[in-house]
Amino acid sequence: MTGLFSEKLPQPNGNGSLKTWLQADAYAKRILLGSTTANPWETVSGYVMWFAQAQNLIKSHVGVISIAEVFDRHIEKEGGLESKLGNRKKAKVAIRRLIELEDARSLINEVLTAVLDQVTQPIVVSMPSPKAWLYHATQLAGLDTQDIIDEDIEDAAAYITDLLRALSSHQLAGVLLEEMTDDPQWSDSQVQYYRPLLNIAQHYRWSMVLRLPHDASISSDISQYLDAVIGNIRSNEKISTGVDVSLQFNQELELPVLYSGEFYFIEIDENSLPEKVTEKVCAIQKAA
Repeated sequence: MTGLFSEKLPQPNGNGSLKTWLQADAYAKRILLGSTTANPWETVSGYVMWFAQAQNLIKSHVGVISIAEVFDRHIEKEGGLESKLGNRKKAKVAIRRLIELEDARSLINEVLTAVLDQVTQPIVVSMPSPKAWLYHATQLAGLDTQDIIDEDIEDAAAYITDLLRALSSHQLAGVLLEEMTDDPQWSDSQVQYYRPLLNIAQHYRWSMVLRLPHDASISSDISQYLDAVIGNIRSNEKISTGVDVSLQFNQELELPVLYSGEFYFIEIDENSLPEKVTEKVCAIQKAA
């Protein structure tokens, strides 16, 4: 991939060429591996083959590698996360123990090296946001998420920053942080705790993109620290906006017309038919 991804993201001033961003892990697993619960991360070569086939299947302008699953799979093999906590049964310990797994980190680095050697499209690493990953790790460890405090989110961000630093040798286009789909307690003020992540992304010249919870909004003052936001929102005067039209796409409804600074974000339903997906994606990309 050549050039900064931030320059490809559509801007309110009319710059930027990206019009569609597709994600389809569950769909691609079902079509290519036979089950949405299949594990493409068994081997480096296995993941690279699956990834290439998945990109050919959906023809996305952005290649997304979701890495959280790697840690979950490894912790399952090692007897579960709860056994890693000892006497320190706290949320921030749970996420630290989860994402410090060296075997998982090594596999991710090997996969990134192999994939980036073969592609020309922008490659973005996707992971849960610090809050979302903290909640996930807490649940994996059998702890109560009600005990989580804001300082735990800040600690989670620091641990994830260390993980990103370990990926710094790769020519990534960006990082996608995904909030929990349904989070009634989400507030854009929590993004302040993500600052270590935003800073390191800026240092390595990676675009930082935040996918909001369903129906959540974000203020212009907060969004200016990001390169793009994705959600059920419309054009933002400050930055690039991914308009989540997954529902319209999967239900074959008419898509809204894009404004300046916007692109379509689509997560393909796992039960979709390949011929239908190909037809709709080609039509959207041609029109956009």
